[in-house]
Amino acid sequence: MNADETEAVDTASPLNDLPQFDLDYELDDPVAPTEVTVYEADARDDTTNWITVAVADAIDLVDVS
Repeated sequence: MNADETEAVDTASPLNDLPQFDLDYELDDPVAPTEVTVYEADARDDTTNWITVAVADAIDLVDVS
């Protein structure tokens, strides 16, 4: 893509209505994960905040809406 080209935005996408978060994730095993841990990508404080979920219970963001 060059500066003269623009990508079409799907304004009907349900993802447009979701809040945006600066999050990152790690998998316990990249080949066969059983857990996914989500955390703030650029945490600026000394506290540790994360949530770990079994992969079997995780929901794809597309399926949230």
